[in-house]
Amino acid sequence: MIALQEPADPSRLSAIRFWALFGLFLAFSSLPVLWTEVLPLLDYPNHLARLYLLSDERAAEQLRQYYVIDWQVVPNLAMDLLIPPLARLMPLSAAMKLFIIVSFALIAAGTALVHRAHAGRWSIWPLFVFLFLYGQIFLLGFLNYLFGLGLALVAFSCWIARERRADALRLAISSGFALALFFAHLMACALYGAMVLSYELGAALRERPRRLARLPMRLALSGIPFLPPLALLLAMAQEHLVDRLQIPGFDEKLYWVGAVFDVYAPTFNAISLAILGLAACLGVATRRLVIPISMAIPLIVLSLAFIAAPHAVIGASGGVAQRLPVLIFFLLPAAVSVSEALRRWMAQVAALLGLSLFVIHMALVAVQWQRADAAYAHLIAVLDLVPEGGRLATAHPENVSSSSLPLTHFPMLAIPRRNAFVPLLFTTPGQQIVRITSEGARLRERVLPEQLWAMLTARTSRESEALDALRDFDVVVLFDLQPLDFKPPSFLTLVAAEPGFALFRIVH
Repeated sequence: MIALQEPADPSRLSAIRFWALFGLFLAFSSLPVLWTEVLPLLDYPNHLARLYLLSDERAAEQLRQYYVIDWQVVPNLAMDLLIPPLARLMPLSAAMKLFIIVSFALIAAGTALVHRAHAGRWSIWPLFVFLFLYGQIFLLGFLNYLFGLGLALVAFSCWIARERRADALRLAISSGFALALFFAHLMACALYGAMVLSYELGAALRERPRRLARLPMRLALSGIPFLPPLALLLAMAQEHLVDRLQIPGFDEKLYWVGAVFDVYAPTFNAISLAILGLAACLGVATRRLVIPISMAIPLIVLSLAFIAAPHAVIGASGGVAQRLPVLIFFLLPAAVSVSEALRRWMAQVAALLGLSLFVIHMALVAVQWQRADAAYAHLIAVLDLVPEGGRLATAHPENVSSSSLPLTHFPMLAIPRRNAFVPLLFTTPGQQIVRITSEGARLRERVLPEQLWAMLTARTSRESEALDALRDFDVVVLFDLQPLDFKPPSFLTLVAAEPGFALFRIVH
């Protein structure tokens, strides 16, 4: 049910006990990140390659024929700003891992602080957020976005905590967060704005009629911190702002709701979501779980936005529809309070259920990540045979990545490991500050991976066409989820191979 006033919470914890449990959950959530050499996140190799260029001036100089660093206003810079300074103090891979763990901490702490700000107490409910850290958004490698969401939740907690204090300081704090969020990730900034404005609406409904009369003025004041980010956005090159407008179907949106809790085991995922959903519905139906109206309105607004959202509207925030559910799931544990009808044993059962799901969840992640790490070790041994400073082309069929072993961007590791040119580094204008040169773009257009795969594996001879496409490259790597089964053209000499992954030298 939606409560007009904040109810008591019989499952409250002391601050010491809460933060002790928080530390334990965060530590266990971080273990797979710490003990895995190459994280099996889809975009991870591409991020690592870009950050290598930003962190190592010598490498950037060696590859300047293909890539240049072009600092400009880009609303997608969390890693690009924070990791290069860290990489001067530790290995780049360690800096990446630290960034991920900090993102986990921000998300979980933000959830806890939002709960504390509106409920006035610590309780077990925000700890349920640890169940959702290893969802599809993380496994896809949307790391700037997740860092931004964590920062947005912390900012939102500050907005709530200062609700009855001086507007000037509240607006100043919010302005600082809004600007930081703009540079961290544009969509995180926009969602922070949505939470703030919808919270003001909910607070007005909670205290009606006294506060409803002042609602227009409060909404206007609440929007002031977002004027500088809006001005920066409009100042960006207009061609970088408008992306495709594609409305996902119902099935696709339903998939992204389920993907919030996705750890390589579809049956476990479905059962877990069903248990959590059933328990939540039972709690609401029996009026044991309540959501104050000031928190219910942000959840309703975000849910409606998800239902109406297209796939993408802003270049720097592609995948709007797929990214929204994770914030809703992060915010739900923060919003929940309980009524006096909830008995202590019920809270203990809920805590035991959450703990059990978390342990199984992390065990599945740990097992799968160890398997992926072992598989990647063999592939890295092949990739390390790329000539130092060479040009590496990639060829693969469609849908080459599985969720358990992402391969699409794996060859990008040749950039930090071999100072090689690999054409498919992320260099989208308006999204990255690393820009591909005209020479790099010329080479990239000649060797699009799926087209090159079709040339090299064609049953009818396309050897001359493939050789022409590869005339400026030194080596090519072919990979697939299945073992490679084709006769290589005569101009390719095998350097090394693993099942489904082979490196060839190009004989010109």
